Amino acid sequence: MIPQESNKIYSVGTFDIYPGFRDDIAGQRAIFVYDYYHYDKEEGGEPVTYYIGDYNVISSFIID
Repeated sequence: MIPQESNKIYSVGTFDIYPGFRDDIAGQRAIFVYDYYHYDKEEGGEPVTYYIGDYNVISSFIID
């Protein structure tokens, strides 16, 4: 995805906007994200978007 000002994209495991968010918006750089759905006694969970890395820069990743 190409991030926009209206997106809330966090560093993995935090609720802090990932470093480089503003730079990626300004440069219109594509990034790789993961939408995590947390279900807690509710029928439908709300997604939380986590930054994985810049597109074409990631060499590998593992989702546990």
